[in-house]
Amino acid sequence: MTFVVLVLAIVLTAMPMFGETQQRKKKAPTFWERLFKPQTTKTSIRRPKPHKHADKPRPQPTPTPVPTDSLAPSRAKDGSFIVDAQWMAYYWEQELAWDYPIPEDQDIKFVEGKYHVPPVVYRHYEDMVNASASRD
Repeated sequence: MTFVVLVLAIVLTAMPMFGETQQRKKKAPTFWERLFKPQTTKTSIRRPKPHKHADKPRPQPTPTPVPTDSLAPSRAKDGSFIVDAQWMAYYWEQELAWDYPIPEDQDIKFVEGKYHVPPVVYRHYEDMVNASASRD
């Protein structure tokens, strides 16, 4: 019986202590508790959504140069260059020297004493001339 009384006495004396701790938690926090309180909000890192394929800019084709020299070939309505026989002779010499014919050579037309060459052929001519200048 004394054991039961002893346990009962301990329980009754401990009850006010538990009540005090609950009341203490309900009080406003002190300055230091507010200053060093643990962070309560979740912080998350925003990551961009993964893409299946990256959007890479497509390379823009370089435009065919517009001749500004008075001796340079003029343009026809269909976009081809109009050149004379001397230009064509030099073009064929360059092609033989470089051994580099292109399929667009078939599109060269002879109209009214002038040659109509596609822009690709004109650019090919410029590449060969510039390469032969750097080769010398």
